[in-house]
Amino acid sequence: MVTAAAVLAFVVGGLGIIVGLITLFVGTAITGISSGLGGIAIVAAILVLAVGGVYIWSGLLALQGKNAKFLTIVAGVAAVLQLISMLSNFTASSLISLAISVGIVVLLIQPASRNWFRSKGVSTF
Repeated sequence: MVTAAAVLAFVVGGLGIIVGLITLFVGTAITGISSGLGGIAIVAAILVLAVGGVYIWSGLLALQGKNAKFLTIVAGVAAVLQLISMLSNFTASSLISLAISVGIVVLLIQPASRNWFRSKGVSTF
């Protein structure tokens, strides 16, 4: 279960990095036309890149059995942010992102996952 949660974190993080790079490229191109809009896109791209990196890093920590709480918190916060985002702009991709984030949390709070982390000497929720 922990492996599945970590793989989901890697997938979400990788997709976030790809989207962040594309947004960064688009933001840079838009800056020539509208500096304000391009600046907003660049800031958003940096945030998306950072979240993607945190997802990958926390998935790696979970996979190695070093930290159970960090990936749970990252996925939980991402789920809450997706819910807030869906209130203003509901899309199928936001629903899928929400489902993946909730899935990661559910996988990590299962008794089997918690027992595996405890066997590694790591505290869980």
